[in-house]
Amino acid sequence: MIEEKSAAVGEEKRLSKGGFPSRKQLKDCLSKPLASINERYRIYFVIIFIAFTQGILGLADLSVSYLYKDDFKMTPAQVSAATGITSLPWIVKPLWGFISDGIPFLGYRRKSYLVFFGATGFICWTLLSRYNVTSHQGVFLLLCVQLGVAFSNAIGEALLVEISKDGDNNAHKSDEEKQGEASKNVSLFFSVRSFGYLLTTYTGGVLLEIFPKREIFTITSLFPLALAAIAWTLPEKAISRVPSAEYAKVPHEDTETAPLADAQPRDSGVASPRKNIKRVLAFIRLPQLWKPILFIFVFQMTPSPSSAMFFFYTNGLKFAPEFMGQLKFIQSIANISGIWFYHRFLKFIAFKKIFSWSAVGCFFSGMTQILLVTRYNVDLGIPDKAFCLTDSLILQTITEINTIPILVMACRFCPKNIEGTMYALLMAALNFGTMISVQLGGLLIAYLGITESNFSSLWILILIANVTSVMTLPFLGCVNFEAAQELAEKRKLIEENDHPGVETPRFVNTEENTQPDEGTRKQPNR
Repeated sequence: MIEEKSAAVGEEKRLSKGGFPSRKQLKDCLSKPLASINERYRIYFVIIFIAFTQGILGLADLSVSYLYKDDFKMTPAQVSAATGITSLPWIVKPLWGFISDGIPFLGYRRKSYLVFFGATGFICWTLLSRYNVTSHQGVFLLLCVQLGVAFSNAIGEALLVEISKDGDNNAHKSDEEKQGEASKNVSLFFSVRSFGYLLTTYTGGVLLEIFPKREIFTITSLFPLALAAIAWTLPEKAISRVPSAEYAKVPHEDTETAPLADAQPRDSGVASPRKNIKRVLAFIRLPQLWKPILFIFVFQMTPSPSSAMFFFYTNGLKFAPEFMGQLKFIQSIANISGIWFYHRFLKFIAFKKIFSWSAVGCFFSGMTQILLVTRYNVDLGIPDKAFCLTDSLILQTITEINTIPILVMACRFCPKNIEGTMYALLMAALNFGTMISVQLGGLLIAYLGITESNFSSLWILILIANVTSVMTLPFLGCVNFEAAQELAEKRKLIEENDHPGVETPRFVNTEENTQPDEGTRKQPNR
C-alpha cells in the first residue's frame, strides 16, 4: 500500500516537472469528450436529414394539386376538404410525441419509428405512382404519407428540444444565452427544411411539364426510403420501461410547480405511458401554459383563401406548372430569408413586440392580393407574374418572421423527459389552427359562390382572411409567455434538486452522463 502511494506521488511529481502523460492517459482524457461530440453531431445529422426530407417532399406538391384538380375533378371546396383530411396527422401530433416519448418500439424510442414510417412513406408513394387510384384511395394514401411525415417530424423536433435544453451545455448559461441556443437550433431545423423545399419547388414545376405526375411520385418515394436508412445511424441506446413502483414520490410545497415535480429515477428506461399522461396534463392545466397555446390556436385559425388562389392562378390567370414552380421557389427563398433575418437581428427582441409588428406587416402585405384578383394591377401597369412573384416574396418573408418566434418559444416551453409530447402539443395548436383555417376558407368559398371559373367574390374572401388575422392582437397582452418559460426552467431545477445522483437520461445515454436535459399567410405543417 505504501509502495503504491509512493508510486502515485512519484508520477505526480514527474508530471509536475514537465513530464508528458502516457498514451493511455491521453486516450482516457480524449476518448470520452470525443465520443460525446461524435454522438452530438450524429444526432444533428439525423435531425437535419429529417428536416431536409420533409422539405424535399415538396417535389410532389404541385403534382398532388394537379392530381386533385385534373384527375379527381375536385372543386376548390372539395380540395379544401381533402387537404383537411390529409392534415389530420398533424392535428394529433401530440399523440406521436407521446408515443415516441413513452412507448418504445422494438427497443427504441426514436430510430425504430423513423425506419418504420420511412418505409411506409416509400410504399404509399409507390402505390400512387403505379396504380390508377380513385379519389378516395388517393386521399387515403396521402393521409398515410402525412402520418409518416408528421411522426418523423415529431421525433426530429423532440431531438431538437433535447439538444437545445442539454443540461451539460446549458447548466451555467444565462437566459439570453439559452434564448440564443434555442433560436440557433430552431433556425437550423427550419432553414434546412426550407432549403429542401427550395431545391424541389421550381424543379417540381419543370418536371411536371416533362414527366407525368406519377413518375414524380416515384422519384419522391426515394426520400422516405433514404430517411429509413439514415435513421439507423442515430446513436440511441436500447431502453426498457421501468415499473411504476420504482418511481420516486417527493412532496412539494410549491403548489404552482408541484404537478411538475414528479421526476422518476430510471435506469436507461422510460416512464410508463400513464405517468407521462399525468405529467403532461398537469403541465398544460397551468394558466401559464394553456393561455399561450390557446392564443396560438386562435391566431392561426383565421380563414385561408389558399385553395381558391390556386384555382385563380391556374384557371383565371392561366399560369403554367413551370411558373407555379417558380412561385413556390420564391416562397422558399422568402422562408430562408425570414429565418436568417430573425436569427441575425431579432432573436433577442421580446416575443410580443416581434409578433405584433410582423402580424401587422402580414395584414398589409396580404391585402395587396385584392389588387391582383380585382385586376387593378393591370390598370397600374404591373404584369401579373411580376406582381405575384414580388408579393409572394414580401408576404412569405414577413410570415416567416411572424412564425419563427412561436417555434423558439415552444422550444423553451418544453419540460424535461416529455419533450416530444410537449413540443408536438404546441405545434399541434399551430397545425390544428391551420386546418380549421383551410376548412373555414372552404366554407366561405362555397358561401361566396367561388368556383373553378368564377372568382368575382374572391376579393371578399381575402379581405375577411386578413382582417380576422389581426383581430386577435388585442388579446396578446393577456398572455404571459415569459412565465411559461420560467415554469419549464423551474421544473428542471426541481428534478435536479429533489433527485441528486439520480440519472434522468437524455436521448443519448452514455456511462458518464448523470445530468438531465431537455401562397398565403398560413404556414405549412410544422
